[in-house]
Amino acid sequence: MTSPPEPSPKEQALPARRLWTVRGAAIVTLLLLCVPSPPWEWLENPFALFLIIPLSILFLAILWRLRKMSYKDGLALAMAVGGVLFLLAGLGVFTTLSDVRPNWNWVGFFALFAAVQAILVGGAVATYRALGYAKGDWKLLTRGVVDPLVYFAVMALIISASGPLLYKQRLRHYAGEAAAWLKQLHACATTYAAGHPAQGFPARLDLLGPDGTKCLEPLPPTGEKAGYVFTYAPSPPEPGAKIAAYSVTARRGDRVAPRQRSFYMDATGTIRATTEDRDATPQDPTVQ
Repeated sequence: MTSPPEPSPKEQALPARRLWTVRGAAIVTLLLLCVPSPPWEWLENPFALFLIIPLSILFLAILWRLRKMSYKDGLALAMAVGGVLFLLAGLGVFTTLSDVRPNWNWVGFFALFAAVQAILVGGAVATYRALGYAKGDWKLLTRGVVDPLVYFAVMALIISASGPLLYKQRLRHYAGEAAAWLKQLHACATTYAAGHPAQGFPARLDLLGPDGTKCLEPLPPTGEKAGYVFTYAPSPPEPGAKIAAYSVTARRGDRVAPRQRSFYMDATGTIRATTEDRDATPQDPTVQ
């Protein structure tokens, strides 16, 4: 009985090339996970870090298992993880597009993420087929599907339990960012008034930004920063067109969570805040 012919170098290289497609898709996914919240922002945004680490572990496990000569264990895991995340990314695209004003940055991110997962799954399936099925592979494939599903279920329970706490911490962080920006605004406006005694305080915030004194970090066109919408209001000009005072309010763009603070600041630099569902006023308590 003759033995089967040895595969040609070309046939041997085919699974190797496909393996690198799977590895490449896993590495690109790890990089994409850092796009919404870069590493230097993780300490400021623990909620994002709480999501990035569990997902990263799965793709690091795929890369680790692909180091073994059988490869099939890693390929089975890649098929399952990539399939689940492809569906979640597709749901993200649909949900984002359903908004009244879609955020096209998020639409593009979810679409790119889904495309990479499709490449991951397609490469894993093609490589598995090229390696050939063997007796007992159904157990390997079943474990490759069940393990990540159990992992996702456990992580979903943990996130559901700790999510409210992390969300409150995130809101406190954003409130701190808003108060810090108000303090910076006061310092820049005071310096501007001292340098322009005939004009007083700036009539517009852009006079303090990149096109002006370059003292203040500019706001986006929407006036929103750290989830707060800032509104700057100079006082009516005095005789000679001098602006002697100003006020600025900062309110959350959404009021879904209760007791979110709104801020008020005037030319004295005193910051006041309220947790009521309204703009803060000069009558509200000062921020310590």
